[in-house]
Amino acid sequence: MSESAEHETDVVVPDIGEAEDVEVIELCVVPGDSITVDDPLIVIESDKASMEVPSPFAGTLRDLRVVLGDVVNAGDVIATIVADEAGQASEATGETAVSVAPAAETDGATRSPGPAPPTSVPVPDVAAEGDRVYAGPAVRRLARELGADLSAMRGSGPRGRIVKDDVKEFVKARMTGAAPAASLPAVPEIDFARFGPVEEVPLTRLQARGGRNLYGSWLNVVHVTQHDEADVTELEAFRKSMAEESQARGVKLTPLAFIIKACAENLREFPRLNASLNAR
Repeated sequence: MSESAEHETDVVVPDIGEAEDVEVIELCVVPGDSITVDDPLIVIESDKASMEVPSPFAGTLRDLRVVLGDVVNAGDVIATIVADEAGQASEATGETAVSVAPAAETDGATRSPGPAPPTSVPVPDVAAEGDRVYAGPAVRRLARELGADLSAMRGSGPRGRIVKDDVKEFVKARMTGAAPAASLPAVPEIDFARFGPVEEVPLTRLQARGGRNLYGSWLNVVHVTQHDEADVTELEAFRKSMAEESQARGVKLTPLAFIIKACAENLREFPRLNASLNAR
């Protein structure tokens, strides 16, 4: 690209409706990246939805003005791009068009302004209230073009966001007749030996399969808490009778000590309740 064709343009946050103070939750590019039209620059998230802010034209990213966790509003400058063609933005679409503003003059040099940005800015496609699919407008458009159901996919991006590769893998799996692989988080590696002696016991095939299903249920099923009542009249009487002795030892005897003792005795009798699945 010749110097005469270069034109620095600021990209701003588009009209995001009534949402204010939205958070930047992902940076999709870094300075120096070559960008094509509709490539996502950042991902922002409001109380109800998340959306990508795409590039309205092709070029090279000169500067990214935000960092993770920044709070932005409509009209805030988020990046500066050196466009392939001076001031040429992409054709506006219902999903990807954003408003852009010419970069400020630098070092006293006045740059020739490009075509004025559109006065009416379409709002990017965002998830409607109640829509639990977490994907940006470019990914949604790709899914529509391929006839893929986003609600049937499991995202591999940050916070479970569906990215383009997820859509492609989903379509590939359907075309080859293979079911998409389950995507459970890996079991973390923990050195249990630091807590005391450890015995490793191999699982049967049924236990291994059941463990995976239970692990998936733990991650996806709503948790409940069981409440039971117990008569602790005698325990409280014994605890209070030990008050003077415990005070003489400089400790305070509380019901927690008895609960821990009961748990320890039960775990000794039923050691499998103190077992953990390892990553192997």
